Amino acid sequence: MCNVMNSFGLNRFWQTLRWVLRTNRIVLLGLLVGSAAGAFLLEMVHFYINADGNPSSAVRNVAQMMSFCMILFTAISVSSVFSSFTQLGNKVQRTSWLMLPATHLEKFLALMVHVTLICPVVAFVGFVLGDSLRMAVEYLGASIIEHPVESMVVHWPSGDHTYYWCSSTLPDIVANYAPHFMDDETYHYTTDYCIMSVLFPLSFTMWAHSLFTLGGTLFRKYSFVISGLLLIGWSALLAWIIMSNEISMFNSVWEENRYVSQEVGTGAYVFTILGVVVACLNYWLSFRMFKGFQLITNKWTNYDILKR
Repeated sequence: MCNVMNSFGLNRFWQTLRWVLRTNRIVLLGLLVGSAAGAFLLEMVHFYINADGNPSSAVRNVAQMMSFCMILFTAISVSSVFSSFTQLGNKVQRTSWLMLPATHLEKFLALMVHVTLICPVVAFVGFVLGDSLRMAVEYLGASIIEHPVESMVVHWPSGDHTYYWCSSTLPDIVANYAPHFMDDETYHYTTDYCIMSVLFPLSFTMWAHSLFTLGGTLFRKYSFVISGLLLIGWSALLAWIIMSNEISMFNSVWEENRYVSQEVGTGAYVFTILGVVVACLNYWLSFRMFKGFQLITNKWTNYDILKR
């Protein structure tokens, strides 16, 4: 029995995840409704303020704002692994959690899936509902609300796109997250550049995710604030190191005053690998702390470092 409980079981993991979702069903419902209402109200206020402008700038500005909000929300949810957001803050829920017939790894992965995948998906669905409601209001209210410009055509390298006041912001949000490469007479990207321009931000995202995971695992209070300050501090330090040492990252290559291509510097490879290594270390430390999770903890942390 002991050997079985020391191994990873997909069925136990699924049952643990179901327990987490069932325990958080009210939170998830509130997240869905809150995201829908928040997206609808924010968009309507923004479109009302920009009613005298054009629909293109209004839709794209909302898309940029929502793209940032999604990243911010993911960081908040990840940093709140053991806070009241995941409903593990009181003694009764902690007792139920510790008594679940699952291994530490299964519990840890269940929480990670909940805060990293389930919560953002629920929030995104809520945003889609809010955006759709705003589109319906704009469409049905077209005869009442007067705009000096009803539509606008924007010329993109991929083709022309027509924006209306009732247009969805989702295509622009997806475009904000997608990499952009224009290989023409002006710009040329090497294969290494195209690959590393995707891997480098993914490495940074993985490192940031692991930092918020570690902070959320350790701290019971202000985990997001502490993790955010650490993220800003470490990012500023890395930027200073790169600039002061003139480390080559992503560069434009010129030969005899003639532009050749966009290429990858050594620093991009080094920091990409370093980001993945540090992220794995943070996840390992977080899991080690998670295994020491106790029924009664001190006021500030979930892990009593002084006793270990």
